[in-house]
Amino acid sequence: MPAARAVLVAALLLLPSPAASAPRTWTWAAIAPEQSVFADVTEAIATRIEQNVQGEVRFKRRFGGVVGDELSTLDLLRQGRIEVWSGSLGAIVTRVPELRTLELPFRFRDLPGLQAVLRRLRRGQIASIQAAFRRRGLVLVTLGAIGWRSFSSTDRPIRTVSDLKGLRARSQDSAVHEAMWRALGAVPKYAPLNELSVTMESERFQVLDVPAAFLYATSVIERIKHCTLTQHVPQIAVVVFSKAAWEGLSRSARARLTDGLDEVDRRGEAAAEVFEAELLANMKQRGITVVRPEPAELERFRAATSGVERELAAQAGPEEREIMRQISEAASGAPAR
Repeated sequence: MPAARAVLVAALLLLPSPAASAPRTWTWAAIAPEQSVFADVTEAIATRIEQNVQGEVRFKRRFGGVVGDELSTLDLLRQGRIEVWSGSLGAIVTRVPELRTLELPFRFRDLPGLQAVLRRLRRGQIASIQAAFRRRGLVLVTLGAIGWRSFSSTDRPIRTVSDLKGLRARSQDSAVHEAMWRALGAVPKYAPLNELSVTMESERFQVLDVPAAFLYATSVIERIKHCTLTQHVPQIAVVVFSKAAWEGLSRSARARLTDGLDEVDRRGEAAAEVFEAELLANMKQRGITVVRPEPAELERFRAATSGVERELAAQAGPEEREIMRQISEAASGAPAR
């Protein structure tokens, strides 16, 4: 077991067990690959919530995409057929587009800066973000980072913006991601993560930007020859309840539900960063070229995608513009209101 995962699992064992009772059983669906640090973080959050609600609910963990891909399981959540969902922010913004601004490319420069913004947003507990979810029959529980998206390619290393021109890119199903690829000169097309190994060949994808762990979990690592550490978008994971499930909890359980989750999230974020470093070392051992762009070249990538924010702002309604304002304030160091 990689060191980062071992630390996280050990930390889990320190959590007290939920009170003995006859809890309701709720289904928790996630695509987090089993035996990965991402599944461990999801498990840590689930365990903490079970502790916090003191025996009212226990979760039937359906991790690893066994219930379906992110979008289909998110629809099951909205239909009330499952109670809890966790997955990527990229999937959530297809249903809650007001959060798209968190996926703007090159917005965050490092993990401490991202964590500071998430703390100022109270990991999604501020009123404007909660309202955006509740309008869709959902309740956001927490936001956390589980790595970074960088460019991985099959044919040539991506060293400059021009290296992306004309490449077929696997994209998240998100207007922001698609706009980023187009701004960089690539040709984006969506493919579900759990079908990525097949679609890499059938769609002839030449570049993609999933975290290193997902390259391994999907076996796409076998096709990758180069990885460029742009870390242009954080891979933000989201935990969401259906509104009906949330309202089925007692008032006291709802008041306690998020207690301690910030600490669980921060431990998971640190573990994910260590795990990613271990995977990058393994990639080098496999003969994959790992490119670290010079600061000046990163600025050129940032400049090439700067129009994505303007494009997003032009599309946004008043609720989304308010969230964009609050996130911008949080990124500048001001607490969100």
